[in-house]
Order: sequence, then C-alpha cells, then structure tokens
Amino acid sequence: PVISISAMGTPLTSTTTFAGSVGIGKTPAKTLDVEGNIRAINTAGSAAAEIDIASGATWRLRANPTSGTNSYGLDIIQGGSGTGVVMSIDSDGNVGIGTTLPSNLISLKGPGNNYSTSAAIKFWDSLYSKGWYVGTANNYAEGDFYIRSVTSEAGMPVAARQEFTIAQTGNVGIGTISPSTKLTVNGGLVQVIESGNTAFYGGDYVRMFGTQSYGFRNSGGST
Repeated sequence: PVISISAMGTPLTSTTTFAGSVGIGKTPAKTLDVEGNIRAINTAGSAAAEIDIASGATWRLRANPTSGTNSYGLDIIQGGSGTGVVMSIDSDGNVGIGTTLPSNLISLKGPGNNYSTSAAIKFWDSLYSKGWYVGTANNYAEGDFYIRSVTSEAGMPVAARQEFTIAQTGNVGIGTISPSTKLTVNGGLVQVIESGNTAFYGGDYVRMFGTQSYGFRNSGGST
C-alpha cells in the first residue's frame, strides 16, 4: 500500500500499518504524537463522531448527530457497543450522570435499590476522615431522601446512621429513617430558642429558661 500526502486537509488516499511511533508536527514521544489539534468529524451531522480509548476496557467519546437522543451533545460511554452511556453533556451544558437526558445543570439517575447505584453524592473530608452520603435510595422506603454519615471513603451508611430523612410523604425524621409525623425526632432533646428564651423538649418533660410564657395543648387541641 501507498500513502499519498499532498496539501493540508487532503485525506490520505490509502492506509497502511506502521511499526514504531508517528509524530505530526513534532518528534513523537508516544505511538501517535500530534502538535496541534485533532478532529473527529461527521460534516453532515447525520451520524456520530467518535473516538475510542481502549486498554483492558473500552471508553468512547461520542459527539452526537443533529437528531436522536442527546442530539448535538457529548456522551462518555463504557464499552465498545455504544450503549453503556455513563455521562452525557447536552447542548445547553447540562451534565447527566446515569442519564442521557439531563434536565438540570447536574442530573443524577440510578436504581435506588442499593446505596452504590442510587442517585446520590458522597462527600468525604480527607483531613478528618469523616463523610456524608446525600441522596435517595429505597433500601428502607422507595424514593426517600437521606443525609447519613459514613465512616470510610468507600463505605456506605449502616443501620445505626439515621441522621436525617425526608420521606415521600413530606415527613421529616431526625435520628430515624421512618418518620411517622411531619417532624419525628428520635434519640435526644429538641431545643427551641427565641429572643434569648430557650425550651427543651424531650421524653416526658419540658424544661424552660427565660421570661417567655409558654402555652400547652392536650391531644384534643384545648389549652
């Protein structure tokens, strides 16, 4: 086979296999080393333009065509089949993780039947080795939202970690994953401070400090 290179921008008339490294515009330090820009293009926009990076596993960068899912957008794909999209950037700059249809600046999607695949974010403080799991996972109730602490960077919340829950019903739980009222607090006191006056509510007593007067209602609503 023969390679014919003429003016800039003219395609090669045929291809061949080279041994060694190729440098374009510079001495190669890699198998292919380019000084300047590289373009993968489908001029008509009727098909995707793709670049594959493979070493053990294949990753693909795909610029999508003018029609179809995530048109004009960019997909990052795991696997050579082109179906394992793990991240998408749409034409408005919205980023989707687990979804090809991001509707916000960041959209997360994943099956919530376990913590590792659910739509959630983990924050880890590498200085103090403490972290938080924030997101939705139906390990306990479908679609509930959790803020729960984790004790290791790779760890997931355990049963004892029940710091904060918002249920699909709108109930809020502190210290519980199953709030039965609009606000359910388990395992401690509730402190209310207003204009320097403080009240503690917990268990079978109420403790008050300051000059503010307090009213009490029984379960029937009378004072």
